[in-house]
Amino acid sequence: MEPVLFLKMEFLMFHDGLSDSQLFQPCETDMAYRRFLGLGLRDTLPDGSTLRKFRGRIGADGHRQVFHALLEQARGLGLVKDRLRIKDATHVLANIAIPAGLQLVVQARNKLLLAAQPFDAEQVAGERVRIESIRTSTDDKGNEARLVARVEHLRDILAWVETLKPLPNAETSTVWQTLRGFAPKLNSTIPKSASEEQSPRSLTYVSGYNG
Repeated sequence: MEPVLFLKMEFLMFHDGLSDSQLFQPCETDMAYRRFLGLGLRDTLPDGSTLRKFRGRIGADGHRQVFHALLEQARGLGLVKDRLRIKDATHVLANIAIPAGLQLVVQARNKLLLAAQPFDAEQVAGERVRIESIRTSTDDKGNEARLVARVEHLRDILAWVETLKPLPNAETSTVWQTLRGFAPKLNSTIPKSASEEQSPRSLTYVSGYNG
């Protein structure tokens, strides 16, 4: 697969606020998406695992370099104009009080990635790049949108953890046993919608995992 295809998929995720799992359906069926990606009617997409590996290999610094290079090209063509943005102070102050549900999802996500690190460091690196992308793309959005984006990302991570292959010593590995026990418990307690943001009590217990 061409690296440009992966970068274009990353751009669509950033621009449209999509998770990994949400990205693939429109890329399969939406002609505007496929044209942007340079795909013909019979061309196939990479799978989610390949996309995550690419994300991990290029890393956060690589993503920044590509972004700034594209930005400079856009400026040179007159497509982007730098403007001063002033935020209403009340909006900034309102976002300081991040809801408890959002904090718990972030804590659980970070601990899950820490537990998965020994089994696939490259993919974990890719998920950390995705964290930065989500943070950037939702920075000026409301708390509900921020929570939804992070819950969707957490679901993607959980789906990937389910595909991890055990190590040869899995039966005696406390790290593996802990990860396999933690992921299903977390999967059953994460918020199913943004409306559950105000009721994070079950998630509180799971996020107490010492990964």
